[in-house]
Amino acid sequence: MAEDESCVGQLVGVEDSDIITNDKNQLGQYQVYKQRWFVAFLVVLLNLSNQLTIQSFSPAASVVAEYYNTSDENVNLLYMSYVFVSIPMGFVSMWLLDSIGLRLSLLIGSWANVIGNTLRLISTLHFVPSSLTFPLVLTGQFIAGSAFPIFTNCPTKVSEQWFSEKERTLSTMITTTGFASILVNILSPMLIEYKGVQFMLIIYGIPALLGAVLTTFGLHSSVPPSPPSASASGNTQPFWTGLKQILKIKQYWIFVVAYGLGGGLDISFGALSEEMMCTHGYTPTFIGLVSAFNIGIGIIGSLAASLFVDRTKLFEETAKVTLSLGVVFSSLSMTVSCIPHQEVLIIIFSILNGILFSAAYPVSVELLVENTYPVAEATSLGILGIISYTMSIPSTFMFEVLSQPMTPYEEIHQKCTLSHRPPSYTGSIMRKSNITKPKDMTVAMMVYSGLASLQALWIILFFKSDNRRLNTEKSHSLITDLPESVQESTHVRA
Repeated sequence: MAEDESCVGQLVGVEDSDIITNDKNQLGQYQVYKQRWFVAFLVVLLNLSNQLTIQSFSPAASVVAEYYNTSDENVNLLYMSYVFVSIPMGFVSMWLLDSIGLRLSLLIGSWANVIGNTLRLISTLHFVPSSLTFPLVLTGQFIAGSAFPIFTNCPTKVSEQWFSEKERTLSTMITTTGFASILVNILSPMLIEYKGVQFMLIIYGIPALLGAVLTTFGLHSSVPPSPPSASASGNTQPFWTGLKQILKIKQYWIFVVAYGLGGGLDISFGALSEEMMCTHGYTPTFIGLVSAFNIGIGIIGSLAASLFVDRTKLFEETAKVTLSLGVVFSSLSMTVSCIPHQEVLIIIFSILNGILFSAAYPVSVELLVENTYPVAEATSLGILGIISYTMSIPSTFMFEVLSQPMTPYEEIHQKCTLSHRPPSYTGSIMRKSNITKPKDMTVAMMVYSGLASLQALWIILFFKSDNRRLNTEKSHSLITDLPESVQESTHVRA
C-alpha cells in the first residue's frame, strides 16, 4: 500500500517528503500535501489575472473611448460584459468543475483568458481596420469574462479536495481574496499615461499567460493521491443528481437567496459608488482611497474569521454576526456619505464595513458547502454567483430610477466631472446623451441600506445550519476511534 501511494504521488508531482499526515482513517492516514499551497496560489493567480483583464478599462473610460473612437456606453460594456456572460457560464462552469474536474476546468479557463487577452491586444495593432478594433476588444472581453465563473466557483472545491478540515476556511479565504480592484485602479491610469492603451494590455496579458503556463505544466492532477479528510474521501454526487438534490435543501435556499441579493446589491453599488458620493462633495481620488481601504484592510477580518472558524467550526454564528455588524457599518457609511465634509467618519465606517463583510464571505461560502454535502462544492457556490449577477442588473436599474436631480447646493459643491466619472452601464442605456449631469443618489443609498438590513435580518431569523459535512466527519471520527476489530465488523455490516 505504501509503495502504491508513493507511485501515485510521483505521477502527480508529489514526493514522499511532501506528505504531511492528518487524522487517521480506516485505511491508514488522511494526508495533506505541500502541493496544496501551489494549487491555492494558482487559483489566486488565475483569479487575479482574469479580474485585471475584465476591469482594466473602467478606471480610464474616457481615454479608452477616445482610443477606440467609440461611445461611453460601449466602453462601459467592456467592463459589464463579464456580468452578462457570467449568468449562462455560471451553469457551464459548475458542470465543468463537477464533471471533468479541477485541472481540466482550470486549463479551459486559463487559456480562454489568454485568448481573450490576445484579441484585446490584436485590436490595438496598426494593420487592424478601425471598424474592427472595438468588435475585437469586445470579443476578447467576452471570452475572458466567460472564464470568470470557473475561477470564482472553484475555491471551495480546492479547499475540500486539497486541505484538511482545519484549513478549509483559510484556504477559501486565500483563494477568494480580491486585490484586483485596488491594483487596477492604480495601474490602469498609470500604464496608459506612461505608454498608452496597448502597453497596458501587454502588461495585463503577462499574468494571464503565466497562469495558463503554470496550469498546463504545474498542475498534474485534480485531486491529491490521498484525501485530506473524511468528507473528501467520500464520493460527491454527479452534477445533475446534485442539482436535483440541492433544490430540496430548504436551509440552503434560505441562505443563498438572501446572500445572493446582498451580492447583487454590492455589484450595483460598485458600479455607482462614485456617482453616489461625488454629488456630496467627495472627489474621485478620495472615493478610490475609501475603496482601497475597504478591500485592503478587509483582508484582516477575512483572515481572522477564517482562522477562528477553522478552530471552532462556528460557521453559522460567525456568518450571522459578521453579516449583521457589516450591514450596520455599511448603513452608517452610506448615511455619512450623504453629508459633506465627513471624510474621517466615512473612512472609519468603510474600514469596519470592509473588515466585517470580508470576514463573512469565506465563512458563508463554506457554510453553503456544509449545508449541501455531498453535493459537489462548485454547484453550491456557483448558484450563489448566478443569483448575485442576476440580481445586480435589476438592482442597478432600480438605483438609477431612484436617482434625483442635484439640489442647488449639490450643484455648487459636487466633484463629479465627466473626465473622471466612469459611466454606469444602466445609466448609459437610460440616458439619451453622454453629456449628462450627475444625479443625487441619496434615496438609492437609503434603499440599499434598507435592503441590506432585510437580507441580514432574514438570515438571522430563518436560517439554521444543518452542518451535513461536519456531522459526517464527526460520525466517521467516532468509528475510526473504535478498536480495529470493532471497525472491521462495522464496515462489514455497512
